[in-house]
Amino acid sequence: MTNQLSNNKSLRFVLFNQAGTALVTSLVMLLIMTMIGIGSLKNTLMQEKMTGNVWDRSAAFQATEISLRDAENYIETLPSPSIFSVLPTPTGLLGASETEINYLETTAWNTSVAIQSSGEFDAVKQPPFHVIKHIKDTTGPGGNNSIMVRGYDDVTPGTSVSVFKITAKGSGRTDSARSILQTYYAKRF
Repeated sequence: MTNQLSNNKSLRFVLFNQAGTALVTSLVMLLIMTMIGIGSLKNTLMQEKMTGNVWDRSAAFQATEISLRDAENYIETLPSPSIFSVLPTPTGLLGASETEINYLETTAWNTSVAIQSSGEFDAVKQPPFHVIKHIKDTTGPGGNNSIMVRGYDDVTPGTSVSVFKITAKGSGRTDSARSILQTYYAKRF
């Protein structure tokens, strides 16, 4: 019985001398786990924002590409480049001597200056625009009229090749995600 009494006293001594160390240890562990959880949450939110921005930029680029293809298709339907020599040229078409707009200025892209692409653009805030500028015509090989485009530098007598610069602008879900592309396009008339 004495032995059992002494075991109870030593058990009480151990329990009372802990003075909350298990509680303090578990609270510290809980705090560490909470900080790890908050850090992971912040990292996840940042990755979601980055993914959204990449998607937005991709949508803007694809809309701009569609606008470039619309402009190329328009040029292919032209029977001659004479529409570019009529002053004033139609909206979105610029002759060789006409001044280009400031393509980096957001307000410059509207239906009074550029051609709005047709089609369904559900993934973007506004449809893309493009401007077509007639650069020059070439009527024969060599000399100042020569162009350095493979397949177009040997012009058959009686035909000409016209070179155009197409500039297109598209935006994503917001105006902050925008894409501006330029390409040169040649057509044999």
